[in-house]
Amino acid sequence: MYFIIFIGNQRNAVPMQDTALPSIELLHGSHDEPAVFTAAGFIRHRLGSTPGPAGRLPRYCLMGFEAAHYQRLRRRFPSCSTLSLRPGNPYLLFAFEGVPMAYIDCGVGAPASAMVLEETCELGAEVCLFTGSCGGLSDGILHRDLILPLRAVRDEGTSFHYEPPSRYSLPDAELCDTLRDSLSVRGLRFRETSVWTTDAPYRETAGKIRRLLADGCEAVDMESAALFAVAKFRGCRIAGLLSARDSLAGGAWRPSLPRRPESGLSMDAVLEAGLRALRAWHHRRSEKEPARRSS
Repeated sequence: MYFIIFIGNQRNAVPMQDTALPSIELLHGSHDEPAVFTAAGFIRHRLGSTPGPAGRLPRYCLMGFEAAHYQRLRRRFPSCSTLSLRPGNPYLLFAFEGVPMAYIDCGVGAPASAMVLEETCELGAEVCLFTGSCGGLSDGILHRDLILPLRAVRDEGTSFHYEPPSRYSLPDAELCDTLRDSLSVRGLRFRETSVWTTDAPYRETAGKIRRLLADGCEAVDMESAALFAVAKFRGCRIAGLLSARDSLAGGAWRPSLPRRPESGLSMDAVLEAGLRALRAWHHRRSEKEPARRSS
């Protein structure tokens, strides 16, 4: 006996034996069941104890995938301090225009970035923004074009340990609004779209690209779906900003993309956009807090 799982276009439906699904471990288990190995336990192991207020992170954390961001931020904030859970990959702690923030490198891929986000939330961060790179699926995406993910197709495994099975994982809508406004105020052009998150970059097939493009996905990455799911599970807010590096448009990989006639965005500009979006969020929420207390 067979049933049909419809993925996007029905003409490309994938048949699967009905005996296969019960054997897939990823689809079993309760998301409410407590874990044995936790971020809290790892932090206690690495730091020797549960950190007190002085050893916790600020409310806002920028997460990235660029090793050079550390050097950029150290030069910009020479008095920054650090908090280290792993050798060579510390949190940088600094104040951007008076707003305390942290920065941490996520590591590449859904599992690594999910672990970092778990630890970041456990250490006290409540609002996180990640900046990274992506591949374009549409011919209209050029070098360094900015992508604001509105949802992520879950074609990786990590998110299924945090949310029940579904097609999409979502960022925080209000934080996306703040990021959108911050980019617009600075005159930065960006594209709002769905992204495809996959664990297997060497299995990005032409058939999948066609289906996902038809479903509204114009970019592909390896982390967004997992980060959205972990943040929701942990009760934190998160949004992302991606920069196009290569292309799979038309079913062919292009390692480099044409540049726009105007100068392309540098990684410094992307980093700046993230910092300013977190600052804008802080001031918006600070303005609302007195109103809530007086009501």
